Amino acid sequence: MASQGLTQNVRPRLWIAVAATIITFIVSLLVSISLYLLEDGNPLTQAAYSASPLVRFSYDAVYLSALVACVAVCAIVGYAITRSTPSVVFGLILISLLIIFGGFGGLLVRYPATFLVFFIAFAGLLLLSLVAGRMVAGLSTRYLGQRTAAIVGACLGAFIVMLVNAIALVLHTMALNPASHALFMQGQIGETHYNSLIIGMAIEVVLVLFCGLSIWFVLRSPGRLP
Repeated sequence: MASQGLTQNVRPRLWIAVAATIITFIVSLLVSISLYLLEDGNPLTQAAYSASPLVRFSYDAVYLSALVACVAVCAIVGYAITRSTPSVVFGLILISLLIIFGGFGGLLVRYPATFLVFFIAFAGLLLLSLVAGRMVAGLSTRYLGQRTAAIVGACLGAFIVMLVNAIALVLHTMALNPASHALFMQGQIGETHYNSLIIGMAIEVVLVLFCGLSIWFVLRSPGRLP
């Protein structure tokens, strides 16, 4: 009975964490897509990459982490639907393959070495996300319950990926202006002094921090829960 009461107390905090994770994912994905649309195929991009390798590597990190985040968020949905970890893992493998070949599969034919690097980075970040999530779920199962622990663990895994995305985005945005001011200024909103790159970065960072805080709020010592 005490365990059930504890679960009841945790549940609102869990759904706040889930909502925060999904909202943060949507915003980070939109910001990443906006960056992709701005720089992909832009004649100024290659010059910026040549001027600063950090701009190139951070752009790739933003792109890849956004793809991995899509898989990580699917894990939340999977654990909310079923308690079978093998079923969730199998589903995530299928989704990962679809995202890999849809996101950068074209490199396999034209630039196989680059595809391999991207594949390793994608798989490594995804593995880090899933392992960290399962570890947290395993440690918190005894006081959160199996399903709640699995969901909050998946949220933590997604948070890790989005944190990587946010860090890469901050590095990219800060390095882009000195590398190519002209490309950076293409993010300017109309005739205003506001830049969509800075605004998107700021919103994502705030949401990622809130997401992490909401997850910590679920995982903190159950003895202090009301």
